[in-house]
Amino acid sequence: ELDAEDGKAAVSSLFPKWEVTSCARLHSPASTILEVAESWKPDLIVMGSHGRGAIGRLFLGSVSLRVASEAPCAVRIVRPGANPKQTSPPTILLAFDGSRSSRKSVHYLLKRVWPKGTHLHIVAVIDISVLAAPEYFWLVGGDVGIYQEMKESRIEQAVSGLEREMSKHFKQVTSAMPVGTAAHEILAQAREVHAATIFIGSRGLSGFERMLLGSVAHSIAAHAETTVEIIR
Repeated sequence: ELDAEDGKAAVSSLFPKWEVTSCARLHSPASTILEVAESWKPDLIVMGSHGRGAIGRLFLGSVSLRVASEAPCAVRIVRPGANPKQTSPPTILLAFDGSRSSRKSVHYLLKRVWPKGTHLHIVAVIDISVLAAPEYFWLVGGDVGIYQEMKESRIEQAVSGLEREMSKHFKQVTSAMPVGTAAHEILAQAREVHAATIFIGSRGLSGFERMLLGSVAHSIAAHAETTVEIIR
């Protein structure tokens, strides 16, 4: 209860115009957060990535990942001070694949108020783990090269249009289309541009493509060195 009241006081001091309430329950942390989210219907859950001490870090890390996987809304996993090279104004990384959830991430970004001069970096990965799967040889008749060219062209057009649109809202907008596995390349780009936050949709493209990719968002939430926000 004391921790809950301390949290309430901290948030109230930062946002004095907000109506802030608190509650404390003796139960599994992840289950409790998910139960409250289900009944309260929040737009966003914000939580830390680590607890106190080695065991606490492991425990709360598993809590944050479970909440990120099962929550009915967006989840922000905060890692304060994890990247000492983060710039001010910040750099925001948007993982984009053209799916519905990644397009929803765009709308989330535009709803926020960002510091003047914020840099937006858009990353669209040409995922080789999908292109190399046997199912894709069956789908495209073995001509993976032509299919990859078509996919790259489609993504390039989408990213180009998105970059132009986002330039109306951000002072600096850049993009990258690396070839590799999605989670690895997004994390590498985040380190390269010293991103303060990674925004990523909870699901990629539909069908077996999503099955082959696995949970990219979950992998990024687990391994990122910076704050991650997973959008639903």
